[in-house]
Parts: sequence; structure tokens; C-alpha cells
Amino acid sequence: RAAMARAAMAALFMACLVDVSLAFSLQPQPVLLRQGLKRAFVARNPPAPRCYSRRTRIGHQKACPALVYMNAKDEFIPATVLSNEEAAAGMYKIMLEVDPAVCTSYKIPGQYLKIRKDSSMEKPGFFAVASAPKADSNVMEFLIKKSEPNNWGPGSVWFCDSKKGSTVEVTSGQGRGFPYAGVDNVNQVLMFATGSGISPLKAAIESKELSSKAVKLYYGARSADSMAYMDKFSDWEKMGVEVIPTLSKPGDKWAGRTGYVQHLCKADGVKDPQSTIALLCGVKGMVEEVKTVLKDAGVPESNILLNF
Repeated sequence: RAAMARAAMAALFMACLVDVSLAFSLQPQPVLLRQGLKRAFVARNPPAPRCYSRRTRIGHQKACPALVYMNAKDEFIPATVLSNEEAAAGMYKIMLEVDPAVCTSYKIPGQYLKIRKDSSMEKPGFFAVASAPKADSNVMEFLIKKSEPNNWGPGSVWFCDSKKGSTVEVTSGQGRGFPYAGVDNVNQVLMFATGSGISPLKAAIESKELSSKAVKLYYGARSADSMAYMDKFSDWEKMGVEVIPTLSKPGDKWAGRTGYVQHLCKADGVKDPQSTIALLCGVKGMVEEVKTVLKDAGVPESNILLNF
């Protein structure tokens, strides 16, 4: 009887395996990319993703749910450095000329590109795009803080030292970006950035997708010479953004606010927290403290958005 029971269990197990393999079989399939073919393991006869337009109180957004392709590798294509200039102490504004398909793939402020010097670089860098999404353009802007390589990545010295006319290699736009299109009943947008974390927030402001909301930007830096895009503040204010720059180590000539962005937000308070969303990008300590301040003020945790 024991032998018969074991045989029956084995037959049942094999039947389950056959049934699962017929229902969902992983096998090599070609994945068509703009620049060529890659191979990946995908579900047999996967359904085609359906794109749809969704109008929210933030704005009109196009959504394309994507299938996850296992083992698919990033595709890198060449890009040319159009300009490279110091934007603040230790930070560089780099303009890249890219394949138009790369610009088309960048749809949501807060998304990033993986960028490497060439194929000899083992790990690429992850760099948020500072320019607003523009499908009809082939130029993208980046604000890069110079950093040395470490165990987690290649740093950015190689990128910050790149010369006009030199080439790098980039992927298409990646990441979810700031998913504010999925949040309804929003009247106010609070933005928090430190250092080069201003990059994706600049993209969000200049996309004008939030122009119908009351937008307030808290932007912190150590000193005035380490604060990028100060020449943009007046333009952003003309677009309806209240810009609040603050320095933790101000000089004698600084007439603005001082301290850390999280402390300023706590002092100012949050009006109508239930209809507020927050976009955060910067050092971990700032992000965690701002989250605490916002949650204590009554902002729903689901309305506190990061781009990574």
C-alpha cells in the first residue's frame, strides 16, 4: 500500500508539473528593442501590454503597463557631450545629445538614465534627468555631483571631467519617476531637495504638469556657492512656484532663510495636509526627517513620493 501511495503521489506531482508548464512556460524569446534584438526568458505567448490615457486631478497621463522580462540586459547607445560647465561647487551641468528614442522613452519627471563611459566600465552610473520630458527633442540635461568610485558604483568623476564632443553610452529612460499622476484630490505640492537632488524636481517644475497646483520648493545647500540653479529661481517663481532656498552654513551676505529644509517645513506647517503631495530627492537623512515631519502634519504616507 505504501508503494502504491508513493506511486500515486509521484503521478500527481508529475501531472501538476505538466499542467503548470503548459500554462506558463519560460523559454528564450526575442525581445524587440529599437536598436536591435535581445533575448530574454519570457512567458510563452505573453499578452501585449495595452497603453491607455488616464486623466487625474494632477494632469493627463499616458500609462503603459510593462511586462517584466527576466534576464534582459540594458542596451547602451552612444550619446555626445554638447556642453559641460560647473553649475555650483562640485556639481556640473552636462548637456547630452542622444538618440531621439531615448528622449521619447523619458516620460515622467524623476526618471533616470544609466550612463557609462564605454563598455569597459563594469557598472554604469544612475543619473536623474534634469530637463523636462520632451518627446520631440534629442537633448537631455543632467546635474552631476562629482564623486569618487566606491563599492556600489563607478562614481561620477569620469562624467564630470568629460569634454565637449566626447561620447558616453546611455540607456533609455528608466524608473517610475515621481508617480504623482496616480494621486487624486491634490491642491498643494511640496518639494524638498538638497544638493544635486534638485535635478528631478527641476524637471517636474519645468514640465508644467503641476502648474495648476500651489507648488512650494524647499531647497537646501551648505553654502550659496554649492546651490545650483539659483539663476532659475526667478523663472520658476514666474511659473507660480514659491522657492524657499536655505543654507546650513550661510555667509555674512546671505539674506535668505537658514537651517535644514525639514526644520523649515516643520516651522511653516502644512496647510490642508490631506490634499498635499510631496516630492523628495536628496540625502537619506533629509528624506527620512521630512517624511516624519509630513506624516506628523497629517500628510498621507502614500502622498510622499520618491523618484527611486
